Parts: sequence; C-alpha cells; structure tokens
Amino acid sequence: MHRHAFPKLTNIIALWCIGLAFILGCNDHPCPDLNCVNGICNNGECVCDQGWTDANCDSLIRDRLLGNLWQNSLHCQSSSNLYTASITAAIGGDDDAIDIHNLYVFGDSVRAIVTTDTLWVPQQVYGLDYIGGWAVYNRSSFTLDFKVQTSTGNETNCLAVFQR
Repeated sequence: MHRHAFPKLTNIIALWCIGLAFILGCNDHPCPDLNCVNGICNNGECVCDQGWTDANCDSLIRDRLLGNLWQNSLHCQSSSNLYTASITAAIGGDDDAIDIHNLYVFGDSVRAIVTTDTLWVPQQVYGLDYIGGWAVYNRSSFTLDFKVQTSTGNETNCLAVFQR
C-alpha cells in the first residue's frame, strides 16, 4: 500500500505546480508599466477612448484646438473676410465636442466634433440658417469646408482657413 501512495502524492504535487504556473501565467498584466488613463492596453500600447490621445490617453484631443488666437480667413462663393474666431470646450458636450465662435457672418457659435485629425460640423441651426461641414487639422491650422443653407433653400459653399 505504501508503494502506491508515493506516485499518487507526486502526481498531486505535479498537477498542483502546473495549475499554479497556469494561474500565475494568466494573471500577467499585458502592460505592467503602462497606465492607460482613458483607454485600454493592447499588446503594450494604449488604445484611447474616443476623444482622448497621447501615449497614456491622458490628453483630450480637443484641447489642441482651444483658444482665442485663430485667424479665420473665410471665403464664400462671392465674398472673402478676415476676422478672429475662438474655440472653446463645448459646454454640456462630450469630451470630443468644441464650439467655434464667430465662424460665419452671424457671429453665433457652431458645435463641432473632434477626432484624431478631423473636425466635423454636423448640420445644425445657425442663426436663421443651417450649417454643416468638415475639416482636417493639425496643431496650427485647419481648413473647414462647410455649406450654409438658408431657410428659403439657397445654399452657399464656404471655406474657412483657421491659423494660429
């Protein structure tokens, strides 16, 4: 009887060691030195939630665009104007929303959504008209291609070049 007890004990210890190694191996954190503040780690890199950027997903993308120093060169079908516009974080908006102030002749604000390198203005009421468009941007400039549609159905295509 003692002859069979030793192999059983060895098997139990071996299985226990294999199980422990498996459990410890499965608990290895894929990013032990990386803290993805607003995102998740995937193979050693942060994949940021919408609206966030940088290595640790700790910076809002929209923050790159905020400020009062934008010169807006507006070119519509039959006219051109130069004036200063400002961009603020959208009050009551998501982390990826901004408000562009003084975009067009009314001086009202327009809501825009910011992604990694694109700015999108969904169609919305602007003064008595409707406005919508999109832009590709970098840290110092962007060109917003947008359309204004009046309440009577007339459309005006515009190009606003924003530079710091």
